[in-house]
Amino acid sequence: MSPVLASLSAHLHYTHTLVVTFYQRSIWCTGIHLYLLLLGVLCLCCVSCNDPPGPVGSGILPNDNLFIATLNSDTVPMLAESSVGQVIPKLTDVLALPTPTNPAFLGACTAHDMPSSQIIAIAFLSFSPLSVSEEERQQLYGDIQPEDIRSAFLLLSPGRSILGDSIAQFSPFRVHTLRRAWYTENSLHTINLSDPNLIGSQIGIYRNTLSDSPIIDASQNLSRKLPIPLTDKQFIIRWLKANRTTWQHVDGLALVPIAELSRTIYELTDNARIVVRIKRPTDSVESSIVFDQFAHASIVYAPLPHNGSHDALIVQGGAALRTVVSFDLSRLPSFAAIHRSELRLPVDRKRSTISSAGLPRRIELYAEDNEGFPRALRPLESRRNVLNPPSATGLFDSTCSCYIFQGVPTIATISLNTVIENIIKSGGKKRLVLQLRSEIVTPQPSGQPIISRGEEEQTLSRIVFYGLREPDTTLRPRLTLTYSRRYAIPR
Repeated sequence: MSPVLASLSAHLHYTHTLVVTFYQRSIWCTGIHLYLLLLGVLCLCCVSCNDPPGPVGSGILPNDNLFIATLNSDTVPMLAESSVGQVIPKLTDVLALPTPTNPAFLGACTAHDMPSSQIIAIAFLSFSPLSVSEEERQQLYGDIQPEDIRSAFLLLSPGRSILGDSIAQFSPFRVHTLRRAWYTENSLHTINLSDPNLIGSQIGIYRNTLSDSPIIDASQNLSRKLPIPLTDKQFIIRWLKANRTTWQHVDGLALVPIAELSRTIYELTDNARIVVRIKRPTDSVESSIVFDQFAHASIVYAPLPHNGSHDALIVQGGAALRTVVSFDLSRLPSFAAIHRSELRLPVDRKRSTISSAGLPRRIELYAEDNEGFPRALRPLESRRNVLNPPSATGLFDSTCSCYIFQGVPTIATISLNTVIENIIKSGGKKRLVLQLRSEIVTPQPSGQPIISRGEEEQTLSRIVFYGLREPDTTLRPRLTLTYSRRYAIPR
């Protein structure tokens, strides 16, 4: 081969080698670029699919959740209906102990949701027998006559106004004897105000329209006791002659307000007393006898409202109005995990009758322990003083004028999440009882703590909540749930 051809062949081989090498490197670079491009797309997809934490918070979602959803009762009717009922009044020995922080209530005032009706509080008083022997009793009072009794007065200490017109005069009332004992230590009593064998004859009256009656202003806290003349001298003689065995048959007085003239409900503080002045023909001086009160309490009763107007929810202490609310959560998955729940109950302030202590701090939901809750009579039979533990607790929020039940428990509340999950597991339908467990706060002497009491019988506030069918949907009770499906063994 000629030198020229050899040189050309070598040049062509070198050129082919460069082309092949360049082609191979181009393919490798293109692959790298494609790989990097694909990796970038995947990263972008991952970032774009990672939304910010939702209302539950992405950090607390359980591993077995496939999706998360939020429902509220505005779109899904999870609150089905409500029915108002009333508990039969009962008293306990603890309730009846007369202390400054455990007042009895007396008077009547208009119920705001039923202007033609009134909330009425009747006070019951019990007194101790005289501390004398049977021999002394016969010697002192065995031959006493009505004309020997010069006067008899019931002394009371009215306190502040609890309900009604804060500038009105003290509500007038009648004093009645009781035909049977209303209070026995360490035992429960059901007070039936319509029982003809309970409240006896009238023996006294306080009416601020009488010329000899002192005028009591509601804002005035009396340091002295209000004297009420007792006109039945035979009643006094029965008390003087009764020994400890027969004392239970003459025990007690009832203070019954004159409802048509009353505008307020007051508390009675301190202990009442009955002072009797006696002077027989053989006596040189007049003597005084004192019967000391040892127990008092109140029975508050009010008309049973009808919640047919948009299914209003109504609770009241004292008269013990409660509302049964039906929950229908059957549209949720059978084993839904509840991550967040909230129940809001807006207060209808115009229809509510609120005590001078203001709106109660809390209300509570209880599991219904009685299936008998007919709409016609609507009695709610339950163990009034032995209540089940509350299912959930709602606190008052002044910013929305509503009570809020939260899914996450705090120091003062119980979780609503657990309640909702239990309803779902039990078939999705259940009825809970809404009840007032309010506080009356009584200021103590200087340096002493404030005493807060939560007994329902000691609370007069009547709270009306906007109903389930309220035309203004923003005022209806509102239940909001955030949940996810759970395909695992149910808890």
